[in-house]
Amino acid sequence: YGNTFNGINLCTNGWASFTDSTCVEFGNMPIPHPEPPNNMLAVFYDDMNLENGGAVYFYTNNSDTAIASYIDVPDWRQEGTFTFQVILVAPAKIYFQYLSLGPGRMDENSIGIEDEDGLIGLQVANDQIYAHDSLAISFYKHWLTANPENGIVQPDLTDTISVGFDAATLDEGDYTGTIDITGWDIYHQEDPLSIAVTMHVTTQTNAPGEEDLPLPVNYALHQNYPNPFNPTTTIKYDLPDAANVKIEIFNLLGQRVQTLVDRKHQAGRYSINWHADTQPSGIYFYRLKTEDKTISRKMLLLK
Repeated sequence: YGNTFNGINLCTNGWASFTDSTCVEFGNMPIPHPEPPNNMLAVFYDDMNLENGGAVYFYTNNSDTAIASYIDVPDWRQEGTFTFQVILVAPAKIYFQYLSLGPGRMDENSIGIEDEDGLIGLQVANDQIYAHDSLAISFYKHWLTANPENGIVQPDLTDTISVGFDAATLDEGDYTGTIDITGWDIYHQEDPLSIAVTMHVTTQTNAPGEEDLPLPVNYALHQNYPNPFNPTTTIKYDLPDAANVKIEIFNLLGQRVQTLVDRKHQAGRYSINWHADTQPSGIYFYRLKTEDKTISRKMLLLK
């Protein structure tokens, strides 16, 4: 919800908070809710108890990834045993993964996320049977925006709404959203207009105007543009053959800041944008790595 954190607190009761290190609330509430815990990730928020077995493990690479795993943790009444985890990947990806759950207490939990005030949140489930074995839930940075988000259009006049798409944190695939327009005149008070929006995200192979270029004959990692930049820059790279490709960003200390690409590509010319709005000014290195080739370049972020 627009904030950056460098630590996280885990509660045995199946939730985590970026700021709350004292609350041990076990009564799973609806999401959002102003009472603590806030800044919360409710992975499987229920009355859990490690005194009856199970374990919780935490891992971080001290760069862009953290994982908390609850292994065979029973609930207080010992009606079920639960194995699940939350995976955080900077700057804006959250994954909930469920290996085995239950059999009891499956309708006594909350799943979702909420902000620091408990006023904004996304509830996936509350006291209903939703989660199940081998389930994964992904949360992404808000990719669809509208400006203005609200307003009034006077009779017989028009207004323009600008819709923006941000695919920086999205994996390849189809994403859908809606824009709801509510009419307040006497004819449309109960008849809101809902506009469906679909976006297909894919790695761009050829930049505009490059469609007729032949396939590259060598691996190449081009200088980012613009450089210096603030806060977004474009990185282009060429692949002469199909390959598993990883594009990573590192700071001057050699710490990985972000992984932009980690997937198999066909031969071609590609580009990816890096949005560095959460990073401080300074020199960064970006690296292309395949099974056969590693290439690095330097870039400068100036804010």
